[in-house]
Amino acid sequence: MRNLLLLCLVWTGCRATGASDAESSWPTTAQRLNPLGPWARSEGEAGWRFDVAAGVEAEPDYAGSDDYEIEPTAFAQALYESARHHRYFVNIGELGAWWRLSDEWVLGTTVEYEEGRENDNAALSGFAEQDDTVVAEITIAKRLGDFTLGAVLQPDVLDRGKGLEAFLIGGYDKMLTKRLRFSAYGDVSFGNAEHMRTEFGISPADSMASGLAAYNPGAGFRSSGIELGLEHFFNERLSLLFSGEIEYYFSEAADSPLIAARGSEVTFEAGLVLRYSW
Repeated sequence: MRNLLLLCLVWTGCRATGASDAESSWPTTAQRLNPLGPWARSEGEAGWRFDVAAGVEAEPDYAGSDDYEIEPTAFAQALYESARHHRYFVNIGELGAWWRLSDEWVLGTTVEYEEGRENDNAALSGFAEQDDTVVAEITIAKRLGDFTLGAVLQPDVLDRGKGLEAFLIGGYDKMLTKRLRFSAYGDVSFGNAEHMRTEFGISPADSMASGLAAYNPGAGFRSSGIELGLEHFFNERLSLLFSGEIEYYFSEAADSPLIAARGSEVTFEAGLVLRYSW
């Protein structure tokens, strides 16, 4: 689920007592408590932050599939914030940094391992499998109170067919109570022709093997998603996080027989994880 796990835009770390959010130039408490966002953990002091999480998630078998699988999920991250408030992090399969440009602007640079597509689902029978690869992410994000707006470019570093994706993203984080954080995230994504062919295309060979009509999409809008999350803090270190996401595929993707004949233009994801931070 890139997507709880991607693109919630806000910050890990509990806020020390003192000035209120309205009086502080730092991002809000809710933004800093978000485990994967660009505003994680600033208290004005250099230091390390660690997060581990484990739980379960449900997601489609492939992009646009109407078959779902439930499987365990795990997350572990080590994050170091410098005296200049740049943040360097490593987690499972990912290495990157958030560069603080000002109190309101950050630049993110990341490299991430991405698994290819295995064709275990019957809808993909006869298709060539997609290779594992490494993608880069370049993110620019701006904070507007409780909101974050941003843009992301995601190229395939190893040139193994993943192509280029681009996202426009928006996030909102708010502490509903002292122990309950609410988050909302939305994005619109675009894929170049290589990306769309890899994800949704059907080559003549795939068509003969699968019985689906050949399909050769061009560059275009890929999908739009909305994700909602609730995190309950038992104490400053331990929390339970639930997320749910709905994704809608636009015509260039939705017209693929993989979706139109054997999938759905609307898909869902959900996750429940227990998180420990120190």
